[in-house]
Amino acid sequence: MKLLTIVISVLLAITTFSQNNLELLTQLKKAPRDTATVRLYLKISKSYLYTQPDSATYYVGEGSKLTKELNYKLGEGMMLSQLGTINEVHGNFSLAEKYQLEALDIFKEAKSIYSIAICKNAIGVIQAKKGNYAVATNYFLEALQLFKSINDNTGIIQSYIKLGTVNDATSNLEKALEYYNLAKDLNKNDTLSNAYYTLLNNIGIVYGRKGDLQTALTYFETGIKTSNTARFINVHIALLNNAMKVYVKLGNKQKALKYHNLAITKAREYNLPEEEARALINFADIEKENSTVALTYLNKALILSKKMGYSQIVSDVYSALVDIYKNQKKYEAALFALEQHTNIQDSLLNINKVKEMASLYASYDLNESKSRIIELKLVNQKTKLERNLFFIAVTGILLVLLIVAFFYQKTNRLNKQLKEYNIVKDKLFSIIGHDLKSPVSTLLQTLEFLENDELEPTQRQFIISELRKQTQYSLDTLNALLSWGETQLKGILINKQLFNTKNIIAKNLDLFTNQATIKSITIIDNTTDGTKVFADVNHFDFIIRNLLSNALKFTNQNGKVEINAIENFKNNTIIFSVKDNGQGISAEQHEQFLKSNMHVSYGTNKEKGTGLGLLLTKEFIKANNGKIWLESKEGEGCTFYFSLKKG
Repeated sequence: MKLLTIVISVLLAITTFSQNNLELLTQLKKAPRDTATVRLYLKISKSYLYTQPDSATYYVGEGSKLTKELNYKLGEGMMLSQLGTINEVHGNFSLAEKYQLEALDIFKEAKSIYSIAICKNAIGVIQAKKGNYAVATNYFLEALQLFKSINDNTGIIQSYIKLGTVNDATSNLEKALEYYNLAKDLNKNDTLSNAYYTLLNNIGIVYGRKGDLQTALTYFETGIKTSNTARFINVHIALLNNAMKVYVKLGNKQKALKYHNLAITKAREYNLPEEEARALINFADIEKENSTVALTYLNKALILSKKMGYSQIVSDVYSALVDIYKNQKKYEAALFALEQHTNIQDSLLNINKVKEMASLYASYDLNESKSRIIELKLVNQKTKLERNLFFIAVTGILLVLLIVAFFYQKTNRLNKQLKEYNIVKDKLFSIIGHDLKSPVSTLLQTLEFLENDELEPTQRQFIISELRKQTQYSLDTLNALLSWGETQLKGILINKQLFNTKNIIAKNLDLFTNQATIKSITIIDNTTDGTKVFADVNHFDFIIRNLLSNALKFTNQNGKVEINAIENFKNNTIIFSVKDNGQGISAEQHEQFLKSNMHVSYGTNKEKGTGLGLLLTKEFIKANNGKIWLESKEGEGCTFYFSLKKG
């Protein structure tokens, strides 16, 4: 089910809104200058959170002044966290994260487990809204553990909902439903809370995506009936949008339009740009037969979502634009929109994120089971002691220990192998499902354009050119995948020998002559004949080929690529470098490269790679006892260095 609105921002603290603003302000006038008044400022700020962000910020400021006057550190953390929440609700994610991280440091210093958990959930919400699902999952799991340690049911429910949300966002529907049902079981006695309405909405989403529209509609309608208050406005709008989408699917356009109008009115009334953008896309979907009207609303949604930094919504807009442009027979515009949608989806859900999330779940499950394992071990030891009291002879004890040690080592070895194979399997499926599925899907849609007999020659030539690029990328991905999979399953086989590097570099220069000519790039080989290293020849060949390919990919028209080799007498190594004057990489990408591997990027002619080539390059250099590093400035180019032992 397309574009169902996932509710991430569940209540971040236990707050009651039964008192209106006037009552709270009356209390404030009579309140003494103490910590209770700090909490009153916080409550007033929360009452203005959705409707008047300026007022919400003002009362946080007043509360902060009082916390400093009282030297109330915990209150200072609460105010910073509320500032973060205000910015998150109204789309300023960078500032929101900054405030929440500052609050987290204060809560850690105060050793307030509850506040730490609340803050971690809040940071997770920000990361999830930014599309960083693996990072968000980590924060939600940490918060869940903290809430469990203090038996806080409300916090546990919130964390389960958030974990269900990120699994929903990454299409892991069964896992999402599992978390939602855990939350629902704990929340069964509270049917008037943000958590309750959020669960109705998000469970409905899962059923909608599974194709059970009637069940989904039941959940949405149940929530809509009683959630129309300022306290629940975010989830109320989400329920309206989602019910509207179901009615569209069921063919009830009149009901769908009614819910759309309600949703967009509420979004504007409470100054919620994210919800307004979603409502605009939904309206365009209803009116897609009238392409002019649909385009007007989609462009409004695109401008709004780009301005607020809502990457997922921008991606959804481009996806909707593909269908509109195809119906208008504007194939170049449709291909551009499809490419933008694919690029954003790649950045939101890539191999590293899938791998990170799998690792997070494994770590969490391990932590959860530690206490049970220790308890079982103690019981087991006691039983063994009682059973073996008659067999205390030194020979018997030694024999038992030897047998246990043998089987323990054997089991550990087999378990380790099994885990390694499972990791490789998961990686392979992640890559196949992501980096091959996406381009093949794009190929299919591009081929559909060619079926149109009304295409002009220039349009047909353009589409054929795009097909060639996409097919080449798919082939490169498959080759890299096979090479990487082989190294993972068989290990990196090394056949070191002394060889002249000049010949291999020259061979690869010939290989890339056409590619360089197309972009008018000059390649300069400054290496000298007779430069020898002691390494695996095939590995060196792959390293040079991959670094040259990347340099050409990220260098602009009429650019320059240089290859150098210098001798390092101190370490008895040869340092090779491949330098370009292209677009360079950011500090964030540099940091990613040092830790693991850079995310997928696009070349100056929109050439795309999987990142597997660079990953293999790093592994081959490491296997040959070498080192790799880089230097770069954005817009000025990049230089990759690697060293190998000389002959």
